[in-house]
Amino acid sequence: MNAAEFIALLKEHEAELHGFCRHYYRNSPQDAEDLFQQIVEQLWKSHDGFANRSSFRTWMSSIAKKTLYTELRKNKRLKIVYPELFPERGELFDPDNDDQMKKLEEAIRQLDGPEKLMVELYLEKMKYRQIAEVTQTSENAARKRMKKIINRLENFLKRRL
Repeated sequence: MNAAEFIALLKEHEAELHGFCRHYYRNSPQDAEDLFQQIVEQLWKSHDGFANRSSFRTWMSSIAKKTLYTELRKNKRLKIVYPELFPERGELFDPDNDDQMKKLEEAIRQLDGPEKLMVELYLEKMKYRQIAEVTQTSENAARKRMKKIINRLENFLKRRL
């Protein structure tokens, strides 16, 4: 794809991309704009690799989610607290216990990228509807997948604690 084609496609999907950024950073317009710029930069760096195997929108969404995930990880915006992940078992976990926190972080590292993103969004107190929008799934699918992820994390922790 040449530069002119890239710019035309980006302009066609610009509002959708801004919506994605504003949705995630709904309380911080500046963070949303920064994320938008980072995504556009990643799209530009990768545009030569776009081979029309999928739609531009699908490719753009994939890059946007990866950029968001990288941003969350890089800025450590996520504060992991056991009771938020396991509310029914919160008394078993002590977020001030460094060993337990390291075990939880290890458990989360075992997840694949989309699952890590879902956990981070969940811990950012996003509703399942919002998680579904970011991950491009149905609300019901996001809810079921999150339950499975929490069960996997819990099982991992039971073996390690």
